Amino acid sequence: FSNPLRWREIQSIVYGHFQECPMLDRKGHAIKVPKPIAFSTETFYVADVWLQYGFPIMLLRLKQAVLPRLTKPTERKRAMLLEKTFENLKYFARIYRPYTFYEGRFRVDNTNQLFNR
Repeated sequence: FSNPLRWREIQSIVYGHFQECPMLDRKGHAIKVPKPIAFSTETFYVADVWLQYGFPIMLLRLKQAVLPRLTKPTERKRAMLLEKTFENLKYFARIYRPYTFYEGRFRVDNTNQLFNR
């Protein structure tokens, strides 16, 4: 049994494509795409998302509760944007769970027979 294309390989192919053919911003400059991170488990993904979005949201909300006068309007907007992004990432993780961490294997007997001919 074999898994014909691993998730890391897909990420590498997509990253390579955007390095060779970058998208352009409004000013015509190439948009730099960071190298993707491949998570081996859903737990690592959830932890990373929480560190990037959940924790900063918690800190901003705590500041708003404890020091409301020192909270700037831009921080409130940032908290709302982070919350929306965080909710979207959790939603996508839930609906794509069966595909992203699928450890399926496929029979390759027919493919091997073709190669051996």
